[in-house]
Amino acid sequence: MNLIEQLGGYDKALKAKEWLVKNRPVHDWMNPILDEALLKYRRQHNIFEEKDNIVFVDDFMHGELMAVAWVRNSEVWMDDGAKRCTNLTMIRHATPEEIQANKRLEVL
Repeated sequence: MNLIEQLGGYDKALKAKEWLVKNRPVHDWMNPILDEALLKYRRQHNIFEEKDNIVFVDDFMHGELMAVAWVRNSEVWMDDGAKRCTNLTMIRHATPEEIQANKRLEVL
C-alpha cells in the first residue's frame, strides 16, 4: 500500500499536506516525501495541479515545458493563463529529465 492509500486517498493526502505546512518546522522532513508521493499519484492518474510541469504529448506546442497556472472546469491553463488545454489527453506531466532539460524530449 502506497503513502497516498495509507492516508486515505488523494484528497485526504492533500489535507495532510496542508496540515504539515501549517505546523512547520516540526514536520518539515515529511513535506518532500509527501510532495513526491502526491506528484507520483498525479502522474499515474493524469491529475494536474497548479505549478505542475507539463508538456504536450506531441510537438503541437513546439515541445516547450509549461507550468500549470490553474485548473478550472476540466481546463488546464498554463504559463500564467496565456495558454489553455481543454483536451487533457493532449498533455502529460513532464518527466524529471524533461524538467531538467526545460523542454519536451523526443519520444522514441
